[in-house]
Amino acid sequence: MTCTVAGISRVEKGGLWVELSPGRIVEVPAPLLVWKNNGKERPLLNFFWEAFAPGDKVTFQLIEETEDDLLKPERIGFLNWVPGIRKALGIRRCFLPVHQILTEVGALEVGTGLYSTTLPVDKSEATFKEIVLLYEDNRIKPVDSLPKSEKQLKGGDVAFLTWDDASQFLTIIGFESLKPLPVQTAKFWKDSFSRKLVQYRQENWRINLDKFKTLTKLLSDSGKRGGLPITIEHTDLAKNTVYFSLRHQTEAGQREGARPLMEQISLANIVGLWPDSKMCLLQCGSGLMTLEREKVIPGLPESVAQAANAAMSRQTSSSRSNRLIGLHRTKSETAVGFSQRVGDELSVEVIATVLSTPSDSSVESDLDSGIICRSTENMRFYWLPA
Repeated sequence: MTCTVAGISRVEKGGLWVELSPGRIVEVPAPLLVWKNNGKERPLLNFFWEAFAPGDKVTFQLIEETEDDLLKPERIGFLNWVPGIRKALGIRRCFLPVHQILTEVGALEVGTGLYSTTLPVDKSEATFKEIVLLYEDNRIKPVDSLPKSEKQLKGGDVAFLTWDDASQFLTIIGFESLKPLPVQTAKFWKDSFSRKLVQYRQENWRINLDKFKTLTKLLSDSGKRGGLPITIEHTDLAKNTVYFSLRHQTEAGQREGARPLMEQISLANIVGLWPDSKMCLLQCGSGLMTLEREKVIPGLPESVAQAANAAMSRQTSSSRSNRLIGLHRTKSETAVGFSQRVGDELSVEVIATVLSTPSDSSVESDLDSGIICRSTENMRFYWLPA
C-alpha cells in the first residue's frame, strides 16, 4: 500500500501522518513501524522523521501474525520511501518550470529531473506556460499573468538553477537574463555537498562549473533535464545579478539543528558518482549530501567505478528502492548502514551486476567484474568480486 505523506507526527517517538485516500488522514506512530526488507525487520523508534515532508510517497505492508508473532505487538512494515520536492522548496514562494501540462486530469508536471512533482490545477486553468509561481498558501499562478512586482525574484524565494548547453552559462530557469552568483557568506557553504559545488578562490565564493555540469546530469531523470533548486538570498537588479544559497536544499537545511541526532537512523538514495569517482552523491529526503565512495560501496575497485555508476543509474524511478542505503549518525559523522554492527551471518540481495571494460590486460579486467549487493537487515552496500 503506497500512501502520500501529509505531515510528521509530533508524538514522543515520531512517525508520520499519511493520506490513505483523498481527505482521509491517519497517524502511523513510530512504535508500530518496522523496516521490512526480504523478510528482515528492524524497529524504527530512532528514525530521523524530520527528513520527511508532505508529498513524499511511502509504501507500507500490514504484517500478518504467525505463531512466532503471538507475543509481539501489532506492527506495520515500512517497505519504501520516495521523497518529493516539498522540503527543498522552503516555506516562501517558488518559481517552478513546467515540464508537461496534463489537461485531461487537470495537473502540471513541474520542476526538473529528480526534483519534479505533479501539482493539481483546475482543468479550465490548465493552460500554464513555461513557469508557474507556487505561493506559500499553495496557490499556483502562471508567471506571465502576474504584475511586474510579483514576477521579480526576492530574498527567500526558491528557483531552479541549471546549465545551459546552448549558451554555456549557468542560468536560472525563467530568469535567463540574470547572472546567478553564490552568496558571499561563508556560513552557507559548510556542509559536504556545498563544499563540493562552491569553493573559495581568489577571495570570492565561486561555483565549480565542471562539477555543476556533472551534477545536472546526475539529477536528470526520465528524460527531464537536471536542475538544482536554490534559495535566493538577495538581488542586485542594477547589475542583473542574483545571489543564492542552498540553505533549504542540502542535508543541513532539512531541519533546525542540521543533521540527524546521535544514534538516529535514516535512508538515502544513491544518486551517482562525482567525476573523480571518489565521492558519491546521496539524496536524503529532498536534501543532498556527499560521502566517500569507499564508505558507500566498500571494496569497489576504482577501475569499475564509472561502470558501477552506470549500472546504478539504470535503477529508474520505478525501482528506486534498489538505490536506498541505510544511514546512521555517530559522534563525528554520518555513516552508512543502520548500525556499525555486523552479525556472524550476512544476508544480502543483488542490486546490480558490474562488468569491467575490456582492456589489453583482459585477465586483470575480468578480476574487476562483480556485483553490488546490499544487506537486507542493515541496508549497507557491499562489493562482491567475480
